[in-house]
Amino acid sequence: MNCRLLKVTISVLDALRRTCYTTNTNPGAAKTSPGFFISGGTSIRVAILIDGSNLIGALGRAALGYPALGPLIATLCGTDELVSARFYAAPPPEEPWKGRFLAMQRANRHIMGLEFFQGYRTPNREEKVIDVALGVDLIAGIAEDRFDRVDIVGGDGDHLYPIKLAHEKVGGRLRIHLAPGQRLYALGQARIPFTAWSAQQFVDAGIVNRGTGVPVPAAATAPSTAPWITPIRTGAFGMVTAPPAP
Repeated sequence: MNCRLLKVTISVLDALRRTCYTTNTNPGAAKTSPGFFISGGTSIRVAILIDGSNLIGALGRAALGYPALGPLIATLCGTDELVSARFYAAPPPEEPWKGRFLAMQRANRHIMGLEFFQGYRTPNREEKVIDVALGVDLIAGIAEDRFDRVDIVGGDGDHLYPIKLAHEKVGGRLRIHLAPGQRLYALGQARIPFTAWSAQQFVDAGIVNRGTGVPVPAAATAPSTAPWITPIRTGAFGMVTAPPAP
């Protein structure tokens, strides 16, 4: 970790610590100022963080296809207000997986509130920034009161520490979802509750079709005339870049 990223991470954690130890000296008074996980209105603000690389791999192991992110987000958000959703994954460097990944992105290019965070790959094809970005977005979102609830889809052990820290501060406002094929036994050891979804539940919700590597369900695929409105963030700094050519 470079010094600049370390400095940002420390200041975010410090902000979280200060926020978490702010107390209301009058318990009977209404909470009118911006606070920790307090929505300004009557709706609940929801952020959704999806470990896309882990999700795609898990779906393949469960003999399922690429995900329709609109139905996935709608299933998790319910009737609450979506404030942001991010799908963290770098495109695979080799075919046929690279082409399948780009087809998945195109199929999900029309979803309001969603961003693709791609990071980058090293010359030896190693995925970079993705895991750090998800953890920092989680902690920064809590510290800056960006949402009232956060849903994480993923089973990567690299996220355990930020998840544990977030759970200690917000409890049930953090929800962990394991897709079919995802397993993270350390969550149980840390006494962090999670929801494990079955393959049939994902199929019934229109999130996936059965069959390893099959495309996004047609019913949720962007129409051929739909513009590309889902931003793509790439590189170490997550800069917005142009979508791939048709």
